[in-house]
Amino acid sequence: MPDVELRIVTDAGARLANLLAGDLDLVEQVPYEGVARVEQDERFHIIRGVSSRVVFFSLDTFRDVTPFISGKDGKPLDRNPLKDLRVRQALSMAIDRSAIVERLMQGNAIVASQFLPAGAPGTSAAIKPVPFDAAKATALLAEAGYPDGFRLTIHGPNDRIVNDSKIVQAVAQMFSRIGLEVSVEVMPWSVYADKADAHEFSVNLDSWGVNTGETSNPMTALVATQNPDAGMGIANSGRYSNPDLDAKLAVAKRTLDDTKREMMLSELSDIVFNDVALIPLHHEVLVVAARKDLQFTTRADQYTLAMNAKIV
Repeated sequence: MPDVELRIVTDAGARLANLLAGDLDLVEQVPYEGVARVEQDERFHIIRGVSSRVVFFSLDTFRDVTPFISGKDGKPLDRNPLKDLRVRQALSMAIDRSAIVERLMQGNAIVASQFLPAGAPGTSAAIKPVPFDAAKATALLAEAGYPDGFRLTIHGPNDRIVNDSKIVQAVAQMFSRIGLEVSVEVMPWSVYADKADAHEFSVNLDSWGVNTGETSNPMTALVATQNPDAGMGIANSGRYSNPDLDAKLAVAKRTLDDTKREMMLSELSDIVFNDVALIPLHHEVLVVAARKDLQFTTRADQYTLAMNAKIV
């Protein structure tokens, strides 16, 4: 292959314009509204590939009183609703993931049920995508002691995850259908990341790229009890903690037999997602546009490497 020049073009519209003008041969992260233009131009083609990045909501299951949930009268609640499994299940059921994938992501994502797409190492065959069921979600809230709902603020970045602010707004509307009074606050990642690390939120949008291709990596980072000295729970912004999970994860991580290790990680996936430690939404799909004579193989880790391109 000839020499490769890598250009950083941060503006999505400019990337697409440069491709169509012939100044670039291949671009990643094609803006969804530009996909049709590329497909209609015989000089180019669109290449898609499912990534290992999962987009999800973190939940504050640690504090007895969480800062961004209150009664509808604005007064603090006497307990944190997110510590109740029924409330976490209700929030998950209230989300129409298929609508997010089809409308907001324009088909450039797949619904997520766990850390990696079905069949990947460490996933559980028993865990399926949570079906949208507003009526059942409302009933679960009532069963948990919140028949009239509560007031909630959802936080998210507005420049980090594909369509992040739109996702937060859409989910806020979905939560309102089960009786919650929801507001949204989004901010630049440079501000958001520090606040998430400081556990300032109650419910917040996040994502994780599972670059190892198996589930011990996100379990260690996202749902293991926080222990920075041991490298555990480093991105566990909701501070979820489950001693049984921690103990079994430690055993799985030191198990060298691949078959046994995968079975252990699959069991851990059951624990994590049956307990709604976090709420998975979707896995991003990488959208690449290239000259017709360029073949490109996408990577699950979303890296764009010259060695994955080939002139035909």
